[in-house]
Amino acid sequence: MGRKSNTPLSAGINYVLKRENIVVADGFITDEEKQHFTVRQGAMAPKTWAPSTPPHHRKRKDKLLAEDILVDKGSHLELIQDYEFERPSPAASLFLGCSASGPEKWQVADADDAPLRQFEEETRTWPQKTEADQLVRRRRGQDILRTHLMNCWPCCPLTGIPDPGLLRASHIRPWADCKSDADRLDPDNCLLLSLLWDAGFDQGLVTFDDEGYPQFSPHLSQQVKAKLGWEGRPIPLTDRQKTNLAWHRENVFRGE
Repeated sequence: MGRKSNTPLSAGINYVLKRENIVVADGFITDEEKQHFTVRQGAMAPKTWAPSTPPHHRKRKDKLLAEDILVDKGSHLELIQDYEFERPSPAASLFLGCSASGPEKWQVADADDAPLRQFEEETRTWPQKTEADQLVRRRRGQDILRTHLMNCWPCCPLTGIPDPGLLRASHIRPWADCKSDADRLDPDNCLLLSLLWDAGFDQGLVTFDDEGYPQFSPHLSQQVKAKLGWEGRPIPLTDRQKTNLAWHRENVFRGE
């Protein structure tokens, strides 16, 4: 969502700044009338800027480096404490490494992209050459997503089990079938399920209708079905989860 530089941002909203589709900074309006803008600790600026970058932008970067507020992390510069700018444009200029005239570039943050943002930040420098590398990244992504889901749901909505060790972030569209990390780390592509339900869902022995009620495959034995511990309540679903579950019923569920 682009914003012109003279368009005020709103207070009480978290904004993010993306470079090459990766979040490099987030912040919020500190003073709505004066448009003072605070950027949060951890924001990342490039070390090398375009030759055409105006001198006043370079001076701002040099000042923050001299004050040890912006530090050299090797591959990039990083803000080590929250810092207030006089308005959003200078902040965008610093972390984009160029002038932010024209579109403001700050975007309203999507709360559901929090797992993706954490995953990108943590794994930015991780190797991805071997299957073992990919497995390590996958496990970390699943852990991040599970923690996010547990902050939203205190327990498995089917069984009431609250123990973290017995809960899984169960992908609706499997990790391997997702086209991007954004899809893999999308909370609307997951359900928080206890171990047995997660295994059954993964193997296509269980799925859910649009009302959140489980549907059982004829390949699931009555003995196992009785031990699933379903309390009779449906899972609350978002519209995007319903869309993904329609895909699961068509492509994963063993209905025949």
